[in-house]
Amino acid sequence: MRVPSSKLLQKFYRLAGANPAVVAWGETPTAIKQGVADALDPSLAALATFGFQDMIETVTFVRSVSDAQMFAANSAWFSSLAKELQTAFDDASRKTQIETFAQIAPARTESMRIMTASGTKFYNPTAAEFKLWVDACGEARKDWDEDKIELAGSLANFEKLKAAANTKGPITVGDYQG
Repeated sequence: MRVPSSKLLQKFYRLAGANPAVVAWGETPTAIKQGVADALDPSLAALATFGFQDMIETVTFVRSVSDAQMFAANSAWFSSLAKELQTAFDDASRKTQIETFAQIAPARTESMRIMTASGTKFYNPTAAEFKLWVDACGEARKDWDEDKIELAGSLANFEKLKAAANTKGPITVGDYQG
């Protein structure tokens, strides 16, 4: 299985029972054609944009990574800005995030249209199948605690960030000072 050079995605797929390998993006089509890689985990839009529609038979939506964007700023830098610049930065971030998120669904739809025209099929796991994925490699497993602490500083901070991520609408630098 080909994954980006993300230790988190590699761990996710190891927990699922796969043998993930990092393959340079430019070498991925050859790896797929030669059978060196038998699965991928890029965004759907990347598959369509970079011409994988003729190589991919089925796309299964296991939701390992959302088709979304995250915008971040260094907290010390942000805090050093004058209040009016912080407000302007937050406003610009909010507008950019809203406009970007508004394009996710249309981009996904267009990618699916392109890939379907080439014969790619799409599969959404049933609730029971998805539960098997969550049980095998979901974020609630203790296997992830060390990573959560590394990313967020503590399990409590991770839970705050998770709660913020599950809210409607964008959050800004000023909304979270962990």
